[in-house]
This record gives sequence, structure tokens and C-alpha cells, in this order.
Amino acid sequence: MIKKEIVLAISISLVLTLVPTTYAQKGSFIVEVKFIDSSRNGPNDVSVYIEEFPQYSRDNIDLIDAMYDDDPNTPDGQYTTSIVMPSGLIDANEDFHVCVVDEDDGSIYDCFEMTNSPKEGPEYLTVMV
Repeated sequence: MIKKEIVLAISISLVLTLVPTTYAQKGSFIVEVKFIDSSRNGPNDVSVYIEEFPQYSRDNIDLIDAMYDDDPNTPDGQYTTSIVMPSGLIDANEDFHVCVVDEDDGSIYDCFEMTNSPKEGPEYLTVMV
């Protein structure tokens, strides 16, 4: 009986570890931002935020470290992060903007207009840097 309980505990632990926390946040509005190294001279350190609600952001991301870490689960030259905010701030079919700031000089690298899809789930953005 003890072996079954240990196996069950390990299984539950694995399931909880493998489920991304952002998807477990019911009632949240999520934007997944994937940065891809395009071999052009883009910024090294960035922050990314929702322009209409700048308090929801991911600050000071070192893209070189993030894209070229030793994590075997992510391909080199790519890094994905999420901006999570309460749902209901941006209505379905409403436009919003995701902006990327070059932290090296404080300038806006780019802003992207997006639309909140009426389907449930994260919105996705790919940024070439």
C-alpha cells in the first residue's frame, strides 16, 4: 500500500510541475510574447508591457541570457514570457498595444497592435529582435 501512495504522490507532483502556472490562473488575461533572435542588431535588454495598462509588464529581460541559456526545453535563439493581468480590463474584440522598450537607452523598440480574441486563452505575439 505504501508503494502505491508514493507513486501517486510523485504523479501528482509531476502533473503540478508540468502545468504552466499562467494557464492555471483562472480569470486572467494573458499575452505570451516570444522573442526570436533574427541576427539583426536588436536590443539586448528589454521590458515589455501593455500600453493601455503599463502596470502589467515584464521588466528588465536580458535577452542574450534568456535566449541562450542551457534549458534543453527551449530552442536557442528564442525566449517566451507572459504578461498576466486581470480579465475584463480589455474587452473581447478590443484593440490593445504591446510595447517593447530597449532598456539600454530607454527608447521604445516597437509597439504592436493586437486584438483581444473572443476565444478563451492567451493572446500570442512574436517579436523579432
